[in-house]
Formats: sequence, C-alpha cells, structure tokens
Amino acid sequence: MKKRLFPLLLILVMVLTACNNKVTIQNTAEKKQTVEKPKVKETDPFNEASFLRDPSKTYTYEYSNGYVSTETIEKDNGSEQIWNMDLGESGTQQNIYQESNEGLFVGIVDSEGYTAIVYPIKIGASWEVCTDPENCTNYKIAELLNSYQTLAGKFEHIVVIEADDGGRTYYAKNIGLLAYIDKNGAVISQLKSLQESGNEAAQPSKIDPTKEVYNWDNVKDTNGKSANVKIVAEQDKTYLSDMSWAGAQEGDTIREGSYKLLINDIPQDVKIGDWVFNMNKNSGEVIGDAPNLIVVNQTESSNSYSSKIFYIHDGKMVEVKNSDGTSGFSHSGDHVYPISKDTFIISWYNNADVETYYEVFTYKIVDFASGKTNLIKEEQVSLDKSEAFFAPLKKYR
Repeated sequence: MKKRLFPLLLILVMVLTACNNKVTIQNTAEKKQTVEKPKVKETDPFNEASFLRDPSKTYTYEYSNGYVSTETIEKDNGSEQIWNMDLGESGTQQNIYQESNEGLFVGIVDSEGYTAIVYPIKIGASWEVCTDPENCTNYKIAELLNSYQTLAGKFEHIVVIEADDGGRTYYAKNIGLLAYIDKNGAVISQLKSLQESGNEAAQPSKIDPTKEVYNWDNVKDTNGKSANVKIVAEQDKTYLSDMSWAGAQEGDTIREGSYKLLINDIPQDVKIGDWVFNMNKNSGEVIGDAPNLIVVNQTESSNSYSSKIFYIHDGKMVEVKNSDGTSGFSHSGDHVYPISKDTFIISWYNNADVETYYEVFTYKIVDFASGKTNLIKEEQVSLDKSEAFFAPLKKYR
C-alpha cells in the first residue's frame, strides 16, 4: 500500500474546507478535550494492543467547520477492515484499516494509504510518511495516556501521535481514532458518538467466546513425562471467513490475535505471540514422541506455511530455534517430521527453478534448554521421487 501524508480525517477537513472558504475553529467549553495524567507505563496495557476499530459500532465524527461524517463497517476480515464513510451532501467513500505486527495502516480503498501507528507501542518510536521524496512528514509516539475524553465519552489506553508540524492524533485501544488537534490546540476533528451499529451481517461471527484455542492431554516432555498443554488467547477475534483465500475456504472459522502457552494451567514465558489460526485446518498439532513437538501453523500461500515449534523440557515450554537463533520455520504442506528425539525434518516445495523439487532440511536440537538447533543436512528431492521419500517419514507424525 502506498503512503499518504495526512490522516484521513484531516484530509476530509481539507476537502470540505475547499467547499467553504471560511472555516471557523470551534473551541468552546462544551468541546474542550480533557486529559487525565499521569502517563501509563509503556508495558501493560499497550503490549500487543490493537488499535483497529470496533466493528460492532457506528462511528460519528464532528469537524471544526461544522461537518459531520458517519462510518459503518462494510467488511471485517480480522486484521483488515473496510468502512463506509457517509459525508452527507459531500458524498461517500470507503476507508480501509489494516493491522499487522508492524503497525496500523489507514487508507482509502483503491487509493493511497499511510502508516498511522508503528508497533510495538513505545514512547519515542518514530517513522516517516512521504507522498514523494521531497514531501515527507515525520511522526512519533509522543505520549501514552490513561484516558482521553471527546464528545462521545471517555476512552482508556490512549496513544498520542505527534507530527513534526505539532499536530496531534489520538487513538484508543480497541476503538481507533478519537481526535485530531492542530499545533495551536484547536480541535479539528473528534469522535462525536459511538453507538451499536445493529449490522450483524457485517460483524465477525462469534463462534467461540472462550479464550482456549487448543487443549492437549498427555503431551510428553524430553524425559517422557506427560503434561496438559493449552493454547489460549491473550486477545483475539473469532470470525467466519467470508471468502476463499490461500489460508481458508469461505465459512472457515478463523481466530486471529495474540496467544500464549500453558503447561498444566501454568502460563509459560515462551509465547506464540501474534498468530492466525484456521480452526478448520491443522493450525495446531502435537507430533512425534518424547518429546512431542507442538507445531502451530499459519498459511502463507496455497501450499506454504510458516510454523513455530515447541516442546517441554524440565517443566518449561521451549521454542525450537533456527540455526541462526531466529524464530519460525517455513515449509510446504505438513512436511514437519520429528524423526528422533532431537532431530526433525522440514521440507520446502520449490517450483521457481526449471526443475520442480523439494528442498529438505534436517535439523538437530543441540541444547534442549534453549531450543538451539544445527542444520546438519540439506538435500533436494525431485518431484517424481518425493512420494517415495516422504511416505516412510509419515510414521513419525
């Protein structure tokens, strides 16, 4: 997505202002913003927080020139939302909001967009947004506030974004954009009301209201001792996919959010973090024996996956790391095979070259306490020989 220099609401103000040469900045006592201090700490509750909008609500904004806009959800795919903005006599437009591990991105559908917030949330974090190489604006996370109040009420857990021209934008956790204040402290736009939309069809289907995603008994550790392992959500959204894509068929149940691991109901320091589970596929499975490997998968394309691998050692959850110490493995299909206590195979389907083949990597866990591995073998298996190669390995799953 290309980047836009100004927040959507500021753009809207500029467009509307063009229709009315005289703009009066309203800053009455009734519309005065109040801020509660002191600042909150940079850890909880901003750790892995979401600043996407609440799709069950209708958002109404008021602008300093007297205009009002109303926005309702059109489509919610978890990490991507499309909203219909009604500008009254000035027409309508569709806005898109996307969230990833890198931040929150905002734009107009089929047009440009910009980085609204960078993740992780940390005071002083900065970024640049350019419309062209000679027209750039710098932004930074200036403050974290306990609360902030607009005409729509008081909202908690606020991130304040400041531009290099002194303008400030306020976002609330799980709510999204609250207000834009210019460098002189004038309220250019603010959330006027936040109401239940009643648009059930456009909202994500709430399939499972509990936090538990997976629950496995008799998961064996490195010594063969069994334990209960759970994957639970720290925060997530559950919805039905309304389309077929690489990671799901239409109607599949998707859970997307941040997740942690429990052993016998004890939370572990090692976490899965941000993840997308398709509950209609093997997005979480236990394979191998003593230790069992706990594998969580998310789809990257029609036949490629990214996975994180875990096991239990000395009563604690350990994540398997690549030889360079990084987290996560890429593979094709279900091609993760634990062939012995400390050795496993990962394979990758390669069709980029003239000959189609599988790249097969054999890893050895050299330190059970840390999960460190060494890549001990790398080979290629041609497509016509792949079935015979992988068939004997399936007994290890």
